[in-house]
Amino acid sequence: MSRKVLADLVAEWPQGEVVLQATNGFDYQGRLKDEGPIDLAIVDLFMPLMDGFETIAWIREHQPETRILAITFDPKDEYVHGALLAGAHGIVGKACERQELHAALEALRTTGRYANDLLMRQVTHVPDPNSPWVLKKKLEQELSPRELEFGKRYVSDASPSRVTIAKAMAISAHTAESYRRNLVEKTGANTRVALLKCFLRFGVVKL
Repeated sequence: MSRKVLADLVAEWPQGEVVLQATNGFDYQGRLKDEGPIDLAIVDLFMPLMDGFETIAWIREHQPETRILAITFDPKDEYVHGALLAGAHGIVGKACERQELHAALEALRTTGRYANDLLMRQVTHVPDPNSPWVLKKKLEQELSPRELEFGKRYVSDASPSRVTIAKAMAISAHTAESYRRNLVEKTGANTRVALLKCFLRFGVVKL
């Protein structure tokens, strides 16, 4: 489901309007400066650079009044569990019908939570200690948020230089180099390719 199609479906919901669309969590943060507080946020769990899990956690920390509906093409228990741990108030699959999407939005608007089968399954779900989600959380505990952001930009398809990344992150080239050295020390990946392999293994990025 493309972002435009999703936006069109939301636009048909009579209780609200689409005021912001973003390609990932970093883009969302930047666009908030023009839009102000958001009542309901629909967050795709798998986005480039800053994925849905991180975006949901950021929203819960910085915009606690915003209600969050996670959406995913792969509603496995571990991903649903991860979204709820991050702070989502409900979750739906991308294959959901318009009626379910509107019902989820209405539930978040009126009660603050959407309890469907995906959510209720978590009552009996036991997370796999070797699942990509758990491994990813372990890596995130080792790296600071800014180190993780630098690493994701560093291994992206564009293969940007440290100077380019420094400008995008509004940091000095010296700080960017410090982040790179920290990543090497903490992950053991001393090349861009090695770091990409590490991030792929731990589910931090996806091809």
